[in-house]
Formats: sequence, C-alpha cells, structure tokens
Amino acid sequence: MERLTQAGAAAEDFRCLEAFTIFAAPFRYDVDPEPMGLDRAHWLLRAEQLVDHVAAIIDSEA
Repeated sequence: MERLTQAGAAAEDFRCLEAFTIFAAPFRYDVDPEPMGLDRAHWLLRAEQLVDHVAAIIDSEA
C-alpha cells in the first residue's frame, strides 16, 4: 500500500486488506484454523480489485 501511495496512486480504498497480511500463510495452507466468520467471496473480490488496480497503474506507466 505504501508503494501505491508513493507512486501517487489511490490506496486508501484497499487499506482494509492490510489486516490479512499476517494471516496470509495460515489461510493459504490451513482450512480456516480459527473460524472468523469472514465473507470470503467479498474479500476475494476486494483482493482481485486491488490486483486490477495495480495492473492498471503499471499499464498506464508503460
């Protein structure tokens, strides 16, 4: 997120995803070790939107 901000790109809409960075490996390799009642479809969509956002920034700089 900091790199997006440094590049002058909008990052605030995606700050909520930072909360998942400490959980990335357990969520990737374990089957919900501690059920958190997450709407996984929602958070997956938000992560995909972030990837699309970053790709658009890279494409615009090329």
